[in-house]
Amino acid sequence: MKKKGRISGFLCMLLTVAYAVYIIAYFMKAGSTDVSGAIATALVTPHMVCVAVAGVLSIIGFFTKARWAFLVCGILLVIAAVIFLAYAMMVVVQAILAFIAYGRMGIKTES
Repeated sequence: MKKKGRISGFLCMLLTVAYAVYIIAYFMKAGSTDVSGAIATALVTPHMVCVAVAGVLSIIGFFTKARWAFLVCGILLVIAAVIFLAYAMMVVVQAILAFIAYGRMGIKTES
């Protein structure tokens, strides 16, 4: 993997995992207090699941240098943005970084 692919992959992994931990912790606390928090948590759950799976895939992509993992991570982050448009701004940077990492990694050739 090229150096720029590693840097963008690392930043994607760092930001995605940090955001996943933040949003899950926030809504688990908010959902346990009252009915309105539970409704809000239910509405945001698909977004949280997409971000959490994207975080796992970014870790897999960074440590195993799996190009496909960054592609799927970027796609999941775009889906998370479309599912819950209010939080779309929180995942746009990570999606762009995932696609940059995917593009910079290059195709492995057998020699």
